[in-house]
Amino acid sequence: LIASTLHNLSVLHIWNKEYDQALPFCRECLRIKTELIGDSIEAVQCWANMGLISYAMESFPSSLTSFRKAAQLSMEAASHVSGIFINNIACVHTDMSKLSLARTEFDKSVQVQKGESLDISLDSVALGRDELLSISISIFNVGVSCAKQKQYETAVSHIDACFSIQSTLMDESEAIVQTTLYSLNLLKSLVPTSRTSYDTLMDAMGSGMILIDISSQSSSAKPMLVKPKVTE
Repeated sequence: LIASTLHNLSVLHIWNKEYDQALPFCRECLRIKTELIGDSIEAVQCWANMGLISYAMESFPSSLTSFRKAAQLSMEAASHVSGIFINNIACVHTDMSKLSLARTEFDKSVQVQKGESLDISLDSVALGRDELLSISISIFNVGVSCAKQKQYETAVSHIDACFSIQSTLMDESEAIVQTTLYSLNLLKSLVPTSRTSYDTLMDAMGSGMILIDISSQSSSAKPMLVKPKVTE
């Protein structure tokens, strides 16, 4: 009960973007859970929230540590959620200008989330809507990573694949679908022209990378964080 209360207090501060105030509650919640249950899948949400808070505060080494721990625990539990944390680790590495490493991790994230499934369409039996949406976000991030490395044709291919999945899952008026479509059209219209510079393209696309929050299986483009759920 105490751990849940601390978690909820941290979430309230996150909602208000008071990340420095959210962090102590999140740390104490994690300490109590670790004492009670040790390193367990039950502590994954705490580690994930720590990663999100640290990322918002631009404390990238701390964010990496937290997301890696969340990935480790979820891998040990054989959960596909580990692929989501690999996506978030790659986002952090992108902000640290480790683009090649980030690209490798984004690719790995997609593969881990897909698991044994070869079908990433809405008709997939193995994957649900939330899983497909998370995969589409990681595919989008692969595309942005390619664009940052000036691999524009490959970038268009990935973001187009992302849009195909999202437009099947959601209405095109949804913000995340609009973000994908905007990036796709931008790449298609600007990249082929000789007058377009890399800096112009990146300025127009913004940071591009999208973190995934497992508490709601939703996403939010940096710097906004998805609101975690309050526990009952």
